[in-house]
Parts: sequence; C-alpha cells; structure tokens
Amino acid sequence: MHDKLLFNYHSHTDLSDGKAVFSDYAEEAIQQGFKAIGFSEHTPVPFASSWNMPAEKMDEYIRQIEVYKQNYADKLQIYLGLEVDYFAPYREQILTMASVGRLDYFIGSVHYLGFLGDNEPWCIDTSFEEFEAGFHKIFNADGRKLYATYYEAVIQMIEYYKPTIIGHLDKIKMYNHIHPFFDENEKEYRNWVMQVLEMVQKYNLFIELNMRGFYKHPRQLLYPDVWILKEALRLGIRLIVSSDCHRREELSAGFADAIQVLKEVGYRSVWCLYDRYWQEWSLD
Repeated sequence: MHDKLLFNYHSHTDLSDGKAVFSDYAEEAIQQGFKAIGFSEHTPVPFASSWNMPAEKMDEYIRQIEVYKQNYADKLQIYLGLEVDYFAPYREQILTMASVGRLDYFIGSVHYLGFLGDNEPWCIDTSFEEFEAGFHKIFNADGRKLYATYYEAVIQMIEYYKPTIIGHLDKIKMYNHIHPFFDENEKEYRNWVMQVLEMVQKYNLFIELNMRGFYKHPRQLLYPDVWILKEALRLGIRLIVSSDCHRREELSAGFADAIQVLKEVGYRSVWCLYDRYWQEWSLD
C-alpha cells in the first residue's frame, strides 16, 4: 500500500506568481522522499499580466530546469512543464510562446474569459471583486452564460491544444461559496461538465485533482468536485494529484486528504510521470 504520494507536477516559482525557487522544491522533494517533480510555470501571454511568466524569461526557465535535471539526477527526477493558458483571441500566439515541443508535458488551463475593457483580459482567478465585475459587465449577471462560456473554452482548449493534463477543471466555481453565481447542481451545468469529460476521454488526456483550494481555503474546495471525480472514474479517465504549490511548504499539501478522497470515490490508482513515461501508482 502507498500511504504517500511521491510526485507533483503542478508547481510555480518566483518566475511567475510563486514564492519559491527551483532548488526550494528540489530540496523539499528529496527531504520528503519524492520520486519525481515537475515545474509548470504560468505560460507567457501576449498581453499585460502580473502573474504570467514574462516571455523574455522563457529560455532561461527551460535552461535552468535542464541544469537542475542533471544536478539532481542521482536523487530526484525533474520534468519540464508549463501551465498554458487558453484564451481564444490569443490562442495561436500563446501556444507559440509556450514552445510546447520543448516540454516534457504541459497543463492546459482556462483563466481568462472575455474583456473588462479595451485590451484588458478578464481573469477569473484574481479576486472576488474582479470576478464579480466581469460577471456583470461581460455576462450581464447570467450565471448559465458564464459557465457555458467557461466550459466551451475548456472544450476548445482540448481540441486546439490537446494538453497532457487538464488543469483545475471546474475552476469557474471558485467564488460560488461567497455568492451563488450559478447552480452547480442543475442539469445544464452538469451536462457541460460531462461534455468536457467526454472530450478528455476521447483524447485520452489526464485530469488533475488539484488540492490548492482544499489546503488554502476554509471551505476545502476540491478541483474537480467529488461527483466529477466519480464520473471521470466511470469513464476510465486517468488522474494525477497536484498541490499547485507556490511555496516550498506546499509541495505535498493536501496529499493525505487526496488519497482519502480518492479511495472513498473508488480510485485504486493515480498516474505519475516517472522514468520518462506515464505509469500507474497504486493506492492499494
């Protein structure tokens, strides 16, 4: 039986919005007995952003990870990834800037939906105030239109990017605990989620159980929700667990709870990138 998860492929450093450097995570991983870690910096984007990695740092990011791969080769496997934003008006430019052909894997995520003003992309993941502003200005306070637009973007991302991993699949629910922007239990919402899962199944991609909302939030939010995990299991969709860490001490945050949740749902294994290929890691 594996009572610990010894892999994490969703992490951010101070090159974007993280508060750690590469060596922080590598040393913490070795200390915890990890077998492998992957770095997944927020991809550069062709517009102003306070949390995406600047385009001029991309080559240095790749170079540094290649150095760390060699330096830690006898202690830890390190993989080069990226969290690539999907935003339809800029998708070709973002994909080019991401240099996905140079990566070991990449996470596809939707953070941007529409514009608050001229050339001012609306991010769903900055603050409640900004989320609420976009909800009213872009979607006229129509919750169904909001989640339909979000999941349509996720489906487009799958078709266009075919990312290795789908990041925090139901992130659009992030502020529903503060204000009910839409009903997560209604049939139309669940139908959209099922369309996403069917696309993931079609292309045999991975989803992640992202634990950041669990260990950072008093409501212990899971991305995705338990009912989605159950449907993903039924469809045979492969799953990884990630902490989406931004600090050294978050490397394995929430992992013990993730194992418990997954076992209760019925998962017998999760997946990991090890020895350069994806393989199952038994939870039994």
